[in-house]
Amino acid sequence: MTTDLQSPAKLRLRTEDVSWTATDDGGIVALDLRTSLYLSVSPSAARLWAELASGCTLEGLAASLVDAYAIPAGQATADCAVFVKDLFARDLITVDP
Repeated sequence: MTTDLQSPAKLRLRTEDVSWTATDDGGIVALDLRTSLYLSVSPSAARLWAELASGCTLEGLAASLVDAYAIPAGQATADCAVFVKDLFARDLITVDP
């Protein structure tokens, strides 16, 4: 599995064997049914999660954070890259060519 985040490839959450739900505070709790591990994400990460569920590029994720939180583009890209790399490490993301 590639983690080349600079490519224009579309990133997508793995939907098989993963279940998630929104929390009252705007975050998400997810369960990887293959490993029985839970993952909890903050409201800002939940915004990224929703975009990844539909499929998007790293650039699209960063733009979403810039729009929502008025943060610098470089910071948004770096934050998104960390989040996406963590999801890759957990085998929760696939890459559409």
